[in-house]
Amino acid sequence: NFGNAQYGQIIGCKWIDEFMNGIWDGGEVAVPDWPIYLEGWTLAGEYVYKETTTGPDGWYAFTGLKAGTYTVWEELPEGWVAPVSPTSHTFTLDEGDVADCGKFGNVQKGSIPVGKFLDWDMDGDWDPVEPGIPGWKVTLTGVLNDQYGTIVGPIERYTDATGHYTFTDLLPGKYKVVEEQPEGWYCTNYNEKIVIITSGWDIPWNSIKFGNVPYTCLWGYKFEDLNGDGYWDEGE
Repeated sequence: NFGNAQYGQIIGCKWIDEFMNGIWDGGEVAVPDWPIYLEGWTLAGEYVYKETTTGPDGWYAFTGLKAGTYTVWEELPEGWVAPVSPTSHTFTLDEGDVADCGKFGNVQKGSIPVGKFLDWDMDGDWDPVEPGIPGWKVTLTGVLNDQYGTIVGPIERYTDATGHYTFTDLLPGKYKVVEEQPEGWYCTNYNEKIVIITSGWDIPWNSIKFGNVPYTCLWGYKFEDLNGDGYWDEGE
């Protein structure tokens, strides 16, 4: 008698899920060289552990698997999230099975740094001699790229001692940053900015800079200088 069995496989992929819907849509890019792990038990009671990485096209495969139950998973570094897709899949393979749905869709969070400065020369640029303004309120709102158009914010924050604040942990979407405009201040460039965040996109430092100066007051008086001495004498 000759007893044989065909090996099975688990196949999957890794991509940037910009639309956060768990589907690899057109235009979304593959993630190469991403570690994927597998462990499980065969029907004969053998423990199995394997590691691999995704290829240039984002796909991976575990081959040579005997019938049994296996779990494949990914590990997410700090700043990465799985908005819809699971981070692990469990499959029960019969002899010769091919499981081809071990898919992992992730996005990397981005950030928007904001600067606030005293624009003394009112040219709209943050010159080296111009100080930052601390304690100034900036507000973030947005709409995510996901299938629901999830609303973000409003998130209100205040600039630090250097005149800066950074909005972090932002998922892909369209955001608007607005500065407060208190009475007595004049805006020298703009008081709001629209920003598109894609996966992992950190807006360059000081690319959003709100410039302001305080209004001042000039006062004086008018008199009839009867004696022509340039002074407002009593009786004039």
